[in-house]
Amino acid sequence: MFLYDRWYTAAQSDEVRESPVGVCILNEPIVLFRLKNGLVVGLEDRCPHRHAPLSKGVVKEDFIECVYHGLRYNNAGRCVYVPTQRDIPDELRVKTYTCIERHGLIFTWMKGRADPIDNYVYDFPWSDDENWNEVFLHFEGNFNYQLLIDNLMDLSHLAYLHKSTIGIEGVAEKASQKTTRDGERIKVTRQMLNINQAPTHVDLTGYNGTVDRWQSIEFCPPGYFWVQTGTAISEKGVQKAVDNDLLIKRNSVHMVVPKTESSTSYFYKTVHKTTDMTKEMEKTFKDQMARTFQEDIELLSEIASADIGAKPKIDVAADSGAVQAQKILENLIGSQFN
Repeated sequence: MFLYDRWYTAAQSDEVRESPVGVCILNEPIVLFRLKNGLVVGLEDRCPHRHAPLSKGVVKEDFIECVYHGLRYNNAGRCVYVPTQRDIPDELRVKTYTCIERHGLIFTWMKGRADPIDNYVYDFPWSDDENWNEVFLHFEGNFNYQLLIDNLMDLSHLAYLHKSTIGIEGVAEKASQKTTRDGERIKVTRQMLNINQAPTHVDLTGYNGTVDRWQSIEFCPPGYFWVQTGTAISEKGVQKAVDNDLLIKRNSVHMVVPKTESSTSYFYKTVHKTTDMTKEMEKTFKDQMARTFQEDIELLSEIASADIGAKPKIDVAADSGAVQAQKILENLIGSQFN
């Protein structure tokens, strides 16, 4: 089951230019295309005539033309042109999706009963601040989206799955953890004092001594995660460290989008101060983070493909945030059509 009446990340703004783009969200194929005035349109990705994907077609003026027989549809989903006849059946229309652009991303409202609510778009203001540089990554995985929610709410796995990049034993063994709730949101805060630097962090900072490290992970339905992370030289004030004592400070948003019950889109945006990294360092960071997330994708896909029957998952203390996030989502899904 999925949560409707929410905004879901559909694509990066730069992806949708002259040609249509096909995506899938909550089992619904959607075609995105851009009008001459710059607005993005979302339509059902299916021509009712012979069910060809409209995303395989072309955009002509402000219409999308089907690749199969040349039928054209406007931004209201109505067929306005059939090459072989003048009369157009009323049934030649497709479902429309409200789209908006924010933070360099296209968001689509997956309608259940409610009209779009602007407040439900996740706010990530650093993305529009010229004092911060941005790194963007996008992955596709063959697993249920709830596996990725578990993954992101328990970052102790960094110590083992990602030990060649952003993980180190102390991330699990020396962490103090607190879980809090504010309405629909769950926040997990983790602090690790006097631990070794992770390999990627050594590469970025050149510092190989012990550090104090922190992580804050906030879950917001349907699948947004605001992650604040940082490291400072040990005993220099942790988050209050300044100048050369503050080694890393980063704001990130992870966006988990169900495509189907067994496939998931994963978008990642992170920002850092423009003065913090050179272009070469940015490339190193992006490459190592891509490797890190690919490790997640591969393992979760393997977990999803295993035939384990009805064996239950057994929770441990570090799962407190994940358990509460899944419960909130379960309750919202269960009550959405009541």
